[in-house]
Amino acid sequence: MSYDEHLQQEAKIWSQNAEVYFQSVPPDFRVLCHLFDYWLFLPWYKRLFDALKPSDEVLELGCGAGWLSLEMARCGVRVDAIDIAEGAISIAQAYYEKIRVQETITGQIRYRVADVNHVDLVPDHYDWVVIAGMLHHAPDPHQLLVNCKHWLKPGGRVFIFDPLDTTKMNSLAVGAMLMLSPTNLSYGEKIRHLLRVRGKSVQRMGTVIEGQGESPFEGVGRTKSPRDTIASALKLDYYTEGYGITSFLARELRASYWLGRAILLAVRPMEWTLRQLRIIRGLRYIAFASR
Repeated sequence: MSYDEHLQQEAKIWSQNAEVYFQSVPPDFRVLCHLFDYWLFLPWYKRLFDALKPSDEVLELGCGAGWLSLEMARCGVRVDAIDIAEGAISIAQAYYEKIRVQETITGQIRYRVADVNHVDLVPDHYDWVVIAGMLHHAPDPHQLLVNCKHWLKPGGRVFIFDPLDTTKMNSLAVGAMLMLSPTNLSYGEKIRHLLRVRGKSVQRMGTVIEGQGESPFEGVGRTKSPRDTIASALKLDYYTEGYGITSFLARELRASYWLGRAILLAVRPMEWTLRQLRIIRGLRYIAFASR
């Protein structure tokens, strides 16, 4: 398949995913932040929101159904939100029009269907570029970050939130916690599944965590050292890795509001200890960089 054919398939898959997921929940951060896998990363999103200034020009690459763009617009900024998935952009635009009738949004959002790897944007224009969960879909992440540098104003900043490669020990640790925690599978089903896959269980766990095969561009931009990739194109201001178990566990938990949070909070000290001992690594990284 050609690049354009892969791109069309990528757009179709993520459009369908958005249409299915956001049938049951609105693309609104104020609702999503109560779900475990959004609540877990709430401190980092708040750190981004606190750094935004009213009237900032913000570019979000890979905006999906627009929940992050909407929350940034509530901070008073003007957002150009780009994604290849037309279905996701349609959901984002429709919800934005709906919510503007119900509340005063002090900022603005301009949604656009485009390939972020080949898009013409005004240079020296943006105060922020936000890339949340998208950089590992870029065939050439270094070049995309170089492009971000050109689009930023002098002193402009970049926020990046993205997954990391999964080690065997991460797969083992995550798999163990999934066996112990309430998920969509019963404990009997988990045991039967484990007996079926046996020696391949760790490998399969890693495949599921990384979402391998979910879409044509899933994981093509993964690098061994995202820190170095970012630093090769921008001035790296802050970088951290974490969530070696909880990032995937939060997505799979099926528990009451308080029980789910209690489980995630209880796992954190063990997760931190295993990371300090270099037994596991973080599976998510957060970076702030600047031009």
